[in-house]
Amino acid sequence: MKKSCRGRCLILSNQTFYGPLEKDKEGVMRCILPTRHGTVKDAEDLKKLFTQLHFDVITRTELSAQDIHSELLREASHSDHSQAECFVCVICSHGTKDGIYGVDGKTISLENVTKYFDGDHCKHLQAKPKLFFIQACQGERADRPGSNVIDGGQDLSNLLERTHIGDQTDAAKETFNDTLNPNTVPTKTDMLIACATHPGYVSLRNTQYGSWFIQAVIYVFQKYACKEDIFSLLTLVNSLVARGRTALNQEGPRDVVQASLFTASFTKKFLFFPGVAADSEPR
Repeated sequence: MKKSCRGRCLILSNQTFYGPLEKDKEGVMRCILPTRHGTVKDAEDLKKLFTQLHFDVITRTELSAQDIHSELLREASHSDHSQAECFVCVICSHGTKDGIYGVDGKTISLENVTKYFDGDHCKHLQAKPKLFFIQACQGERADRPGSNVIDGGQDLSNLLERTHIGDQTDAAKETFNDTLNPNTVPTKTDMLIACATHPGYVSLRNTQYGSWFIQAVIYVFQKYACKEDIFSLLTLVNSLVARGRTALNQEGPRDVVQASLFTASFTKKFLFFPGVAADSEPR
């Protein structure tokens, strides 16, 4: 990528919820989803990161499930994608095994999030990389790996600045310079989906410093995007997230961990090249 604007980055962030509801001990209907303190910092830091990576960043907050559908549909139809080299979507919200929560307590599935931008629904992005980052729980299980964990007494927010992750080398040096014909590309190619956690498990968030996964993405991308491809970057993110340790309550042991993951259908190696910004044609 070399354009002064690589493309659009859409950030959808939910903090305060009013659904779903259930009765408390006194029989009063209350929202079961707590306020996501720390998500404002995530959104601010994400905007700074992707602006530095030459994206036009759009942030939307406090969205119902229908609002999320509407924002994705509106974004998929945006004319700027015809001149874009890439598209990024980040969603920060509560989640469950059924999907991502809107502030109204209704859900949208991850499949529905990505389908708006596949080859059937967004021709302007066909054969272009589409990156999705999902910060949301995918269940209610807390990952506790057992007695083999050495408790360092730290959660991820305290590890970021003092963690050194060694340079990663790519054993395979072969590159693919040929470009696929956009008219013959399968509709689901060139997508990457990076999730904060695995299906069935919770994701973790520090109320002051932000979520483990998003802050790891920001730290790693800012430090290594100048020289590493996206798979190497996200492998480093997985490594950093896996180092975190925390407790679910103040009295409990620091034995809760998290594993992030990513899947991709890329057909070429992807690098951000943040130091390159030279348009050969107008946006």
